[in-house]
Parts: sequence; C-alpha cells; structure tokens
Amino acid sequence: MSHYHTREWDARKCIGLEGKMEMRRNRLNAIISGLVLLAMLIAAPGQVFARGEEDEKDGGVRIGYSNETGRVSFIGADPSQAYRLQGVAIESFAPQERPMLYLDHFKEMLGLQQPSRELVKTVDRQHDGRSTTRYQQKYEGIPILGGELIVNLDRRGALLSISGEVSPDLSLATTPEITAD
Repeated sequence: MSHYHTREWDARKCIGLEGKMEMRRNRLNAIISGLVLLAMLIAAPGQVFARGEEDEKDGGVRIGYSNETGRVSFIGADPSQAYRLQGVAIESFAPQERPMLYLDHFKEMLGLQQPSRELVKTVDRQHDGRSTTRYQQKYEGIPILGGELIVNLDRRGALLSISGEVSPDLSLATTPEITAD
C-alpha cells in the first residue's frame, strides 16, 4: 500500500512540476514577445503624423514626417474626401498631368523648387479609375538615390496621397574628374 501512495505522490509531484514549468515557459514567451515588440517599435523608421497640422484653406490634409530626416514624407487626405486644389478645374487637365499639379502645389513642403525639372515620371498606373504615379528625383540628369515621390489620385483626379522624400537644395559637381593622385 505504501508503494501505491509513493507512486501517487510522485505522479502528483511530476504533474505539479510540469505545470510550474509550463507556466514559466508561458511567462518567458510573453516577456520575449513584449521585448521583441518594443524593439520593433523603437527601431522602426516610420512616420510620425502631425494631425494638428492641416492645410485649412485648401480643405485639409494629414502630414507625416520621417523620423530619420524630419522632412515631410507623407501628405494625405481622407479617402472619402480626397483633396482638391481650390480654384483649379482638375478635369481640364490630361490625367498624366494631374499628379504634377499637386507636386507643384506642395513643392515647398516637399523640399522642391521646380518639380517639373527636378522629377522624372518613371511609372504611371491606372487601376479601377485610380492612378499611381511614381517620380524619380534627378539632379542635372543624374538619378538621386532615395529621391522618389509617389502620387495617388482618385477617379476624379483628386489627391489621395503623396509619399516619399527628395533631397532638397542640391548643389553638387556632376562633371567627372580624374586626378593624378
């Protein structure tokens, strides 16, 4: 009889230990998951939206700034109320001309001086009436690495968003030189 009680006690003891080990594993997994999530939030180079900064005179847009550069990297409207340029009959412009109108309107905010000279259209796609146009920044004909803007318009040509960044105020020598050194 004592043999039976010993086995029963050992079984209860093992079950108790397994339960404690399982609780410790779950706790450890939760801590590790929390640390990974925290590290991702801290390290992620995302955007910080300044919802309070809206362009009131033109109907309002959301503006996002890059955490890395501090420059504007997103301008967007509520999809249900896309942003329209005041006093501009957007429908009178060809669909391929419309994105540049918005880039010209927001040029200072984006760090551009003459968008039509500083940007070259690389992709223009239409899908379900919406358009996505991608521009590459160039300086004296040379593509600027990381200088790209994407303009999304709705079916009527109103702005949904502009995203990306350019390098403002470039002043670089573009003539190749080889020195004797």
